[in-house]
Amino acid sequence: MRADATLMNSPLMGKGALQSLQILSGQTSRLVIGDIMKATIQKGEQPGSFRIVLNGEPFNIKGLPANLAGKEASFIVQKGIGGKTELAWLGSATNRNTVSGQTQTSTTSEKSATHHAKAAVQNSSGKAVQTTLLSALPTGVKTGKVMAARIDSIQAGKMTMTLVQGDAKPGTQVTTAKQQIITTPTMGLKAGQQVSINITGKTAEGKAVVEIKTQAQTQAGANIAKAEAQQLALGKLNLAAGDSALAVVQKRLSNGNVQINIKGINLETPAPAQVKAGDALEIKLIKAPSEFQVVQLHKNVSQKALSLIRQNLATSQTPIAQNLSGIRNVLPNIDNSVLSGMKGLPQLESMLKSTDSSRDYPINGDRLAQVIRDSGSNLESKLQALISKGGPSQSIQQDLKAILLQISGDQNTGKIQNAEVLRLITELSQHSASRIEVGQALNVLANIQGEAVRIEFPMLVGQQLINVQLAVQHEQHTNQNDASGSDDQSFSVLFALELSGLGPMRVDANISDKTVYARIYNDHADACGFIQDNIGKLEERLQSLGFDKVYLSASANKPEPEKQQRFDELTSMRPTSFSLLDLLV
Repeated sequence: MRADATLMNSPLMGKGALQSLQILSGQTSRLVIGDIMKATIQKGEQPGSFRIVLNGEPFNIKGLPANLAGKEASFIVQKGIGGKTELAWLGSATNRNTVSGQTQTSTTSEKSATHHAKAAVQNSSGKAVQTTLLSALPTGVKTGKVMAARIDSIQAGKMTMTLVQGDAKPGTQVTTAKQQIITTPTMGLKAGQQVSINITGKTAEGKAVVEIKTQAQTQAGANIAKAEAQQLALGKLNLAAGDSALAVVQKRLSNGNVQINIKGINLETPAPAQVKAGDALEIKLIKAPSEFQVVQLHKNVSQKALSLIRQNLATSQTPIAQNLSGIRNVLPNIDNSVLSGMKGLPQLESMLKSTDSSRDYPINGDRLAQVIRDSGSNLESKLQALISKGGPSQSIQQDLKAILLQISGDQNTGKIQNAEVLRLITELSQHSASRIEVGQALNVLANIQGEAVRIEFPMLVGQQLINVQLAVQHEQHTNQNDASGSDDQSFSVLFALELSGLGPMRVDANISDKTVYARIYNDHADACGFIQDNIGKLEERLQSLGFDKVYLSASANKPEPEKQQRFDELTSMRPTSFSLLDLLV
């Protein structure tokens, strides 16, 4: 199954921010700083207000997008200026619908990718309405030419629109004029709406008359909006011409297209009938941002991932750090002159030392990112880059999976007196490599289902190897204060680790570009007290790394049942949407 491992690489992480809210009414005394809660949003009595219930307390708030009414969203409690308790919106909550016994997930990133295409709201008459142009007539715009436009904002007596000129036919590139016009507001139109406009003439004062037709938000207008949104999403992939990526097919759509996921971004594209959900397309970027070449079709990737998990269940139960500790413990039994000649072992020790985190050498963001890149889940993409571009071989030599495969290969047993030591080292390396491949297979399933990506890696802390596991879920929502319609991004992250003297720790965090909210769970009272006493130092450390807002809290209670289930799935390497019983049959 290692021939299929090129399909099993974790998507990249991006950056973003959170959306602060205004509390109109409601008692905040029941809220705990750092708590993340979900609530169904209802329209409030005041214009632009909403009603939610958190911890049994009703709140009236402002600052949410109008289209969230009737939907569920996630909120976090934060500390504001002067110690005042505030609320922040983390984005729409994941909706789960059970179909044929499996969980189908619609993520907020998918919703935002089609936000502009679904934002059309036609006026009741359906007829053309007229308004007056307040800004200068854009270059190249002639009287009588019908153009598509998107309404960016309506405020302070002005309506701002972005012109869209081009064709939205399938397979063609959409050209956005990148020109804005400002008109007087018109009743029945809303920000985010797609319309068609026509400059029909001038007023007596010499101002251009703009005719707006909401009926133009038909299939052609929707195609332009969707294609434009996909162009924007593709630009976030950070791919250069010649780079390759894996597109996992999530589902077939009713219009004959397929929905694919590339590095955590959901897109829609035409595809031949033989391409099914669960397949994967290996693609190469020919011309940025959207001209790709399909290099290879990989069939039934989901079934291959499940088969790999079944094959490795017996040998992948022990955490990687525990296996590597076993290897390090037997190394003193091998003569140094012999040890240096054993394939992979010197590289393993060098790689582990690069993860060392101590008071004198604390880990920072760049080092942590490198540790994650070298944790083994991206080995196949590194090999692909090395073959296609002649990349640096150093990235392979420092990769944990590559090192483990080298150690578990054929060694020269003639130089080792204790063959049992060699057998143990080989076995522990094989088990660790199997666990990495199970993690890669789980991420294939997560990619298809739109679920959290998992990352596992060892770290040296005080000369002790600890095992760190992460589940990272991308969240995305539109910034209503940005006329360009840009998307803010944040990440819901679960951490599971065990430190000497503190025992098992579970961390529920939400991380964006400049903000960290986290709750640390440890059900040992003494350990929890120690964490609470020293949590300020951790906040200062995170602030020194560049985070503007850091809100941390410690709890001696267990997480709520749904969150605990996510932690259990993470630590036991269980698929989220497939039970172990399904895997064993």
